Amino acid sequence: MGEKVKPQYKSDFDLPTEGIHILKVDDVKIEPSKDSVKNFKVVAIVEGGDDDGRMAFDNFPLVSKKLFGLSRLSGFLIKLGVLKEAEEFDSDVFGTEKFENKFKVDVPGKIYGGRIKHKKTDQGNVMANIAEYYTTKEAMELMKSGPTTGEKGKGKGKAKEEKEPETKEDEEWV
Repeated sequence: MGEKVKPQYKSDFDLPTEGIHILKVDDVKIEPSKDSVKNFKVVAIVEGGDDDGRMAFDNFPLVSKKLFGLSRLSGFLIKLGVLKEAEEFDSDVFGTEKFENKFKVDVPGKIYGGRIKHKKTDQGNVMANIAEYYTTKEAMELMKSGPTTGEKGKGKGKAKEEKEPETKEDEEWV
């Protein structure tokens, strides 16, 4: 016999407060959007502080105006330490099977810093938007240097590991 399942009629959850937090990538997916455009999706969990365990979602569309999604994705991957810093990248690389496989394998479990800002969706819901990415070290320095909350404030999280992420050099991503 299987496990007991209780009906759930609402899927609301508490958002992390606005400010800078330490986050850990919990899950990644690559799926098509309504326009059949691939989206790189990330579920992150706040590490430490009052918001410990709260989720934030991020979405990086493969195709967007002025390659905005891929620009954010490359910046995100650099701050995670899984992509080497560079001035620019060839957009075709992000759509390859090799890149997608590396994304699915190398990104989960990574710890990074992010500035969360609340944003209202077209449907009227409020979501936690990760407006800026940091290395863990950068986020820790920012959290130590200012207030703990507010639009430009800092989150209350603490990193569980304070060392800089190491860039994967065994195999090039792009």
